[in-house]
Amino acid sequence: MRWLAIANPAAGRARQSERLLARLGAVSGFRHEVARTGAPGDATQLARKANGFDGIVAIGGDGTIGEVLHGMDLGRQRLAVLPAGHGNCLARDLGVGNPDHALDSLQRKACRPLDLMEVHIGFADGREERLVQSFNLRYFFRYEMEHLLARAGFEVEELFGNFDKSAFGSKRPGEMVFVARKAR
Repeated sequence: MRWLAIANPAAGRARQSERLLARLGAVSGFRHEVARTGAPGDATQLARKANGFDGIVAIGGDGTIGEVLHGMDLGRQRLAVLPAGHGNCLARDLGVGNPDHALDSLQRKACRPLDLMEVHIGFADGREERLVQSFNLRYFFRYEMEHLLARAGFEVEELFGNFDKSAFGSKRPGEMVFVARKAR
């Protein structure tokens, strides 16, 4: 497999992405090229131009991973994550929140599925927008889902279910139903 490593030098602690890039180079048999971001949105553009690669390694935090997901070919390419952000929520959910574990997973070529929601939005002026949100389906917060729907251009009209501020499904089983309509 041929990989593109997209590194965000501004993510997390100083020079963390550079240290991880150096360690990635030591992974036996891992063929990759490197691209660095310089501004918000760069990781999406780099991922869109990565047609010749079988996979993309996102080196950064949740924002970098999200940008890579927005640009990559989800049906064909694989995603690897090397956590270099402050929170690294997605990397932790995937079991690779520790860079040593992430590099070990790459060395072993360990893969697992990732739950994604992809939304295509068409606008009256002919523009189209593609939004991709990664999330672990074990639980989500009400406000996260409302935010996702809003980013996809929907307004929540009704909400049925659990209304407290705990993570839904984490300790309390049940369902939440969102009734939404396309925003005007």
